[in-house]
Amino acid sequence: MSSCNPKQARLAAGATYVTVATCNLNQWALDFDGNVARIRESIHRAKAAGASYRLGPELEIPGYMCEDHFLEMDTFTHSWEALADLLADDTTNGILCDIGMPVLFRGVRYNCRVWVLDRKILLVRPKVRDRVPTFAAVFRLRFRSRHNTPSAFSQMFNANDGNYRETRYFTPWGDQVCTLISVEASRCSAHSANGLCAENF
Repeated sequence: MSSCNPKQARLAAGATYVTVATCNLNQWALDFDGNVARIRESIHRAKAAGASYRLGPELEIPGYMCEDHFLEMDTFTHSWEALADLLADDTTNGILCDIGMPVLFRGVRYNCRVWVLDRKILLVRPKVRDRVPTFAAVFRLRFRSRHNTPSAFSQMFNANDGNYRETRYFTPWGDQVCTLISVEASRCSAHSANGLCAENF
């Protein structure tokens, strides 16, 4: 009887493996062309490594340290144009890409994750609170998770201590435990990114 290693044994037993690519990119504030080029390269490298999911840095499209430029409409417009550029070719085909960018929704600025796959936007996920949860809050949320409510560890919080002042630029998404802004796929083609921004947000 031939022996096999533990990984082969798990595969033979029907276990499923997913390769995840995490990226730490050298992004520059407001360098949209350079940032998009680095994002595109990271996606290609993730695909070459066989990854099914690519996770990028926070606010990777405009760069994290834009500071008061996050108060300018051009930053949001150019961020959508940069995302449209990524969706214009086959870069996102066959891999779920988690991209960080600012989103303006009904006149309010949010620090968001945008999931894209096969040239379409699947969802926009904003940060939901403006503080790190207390132990009691974490305990309550973990208790709720037993009743099909997401735990605190599945949420994203605005950094607002030390050197970080995210709430100067961004608003947390309401008081919901976990909320997703769903985007209708038919409106998310690369050719209508500006229309997407105006129509849906």
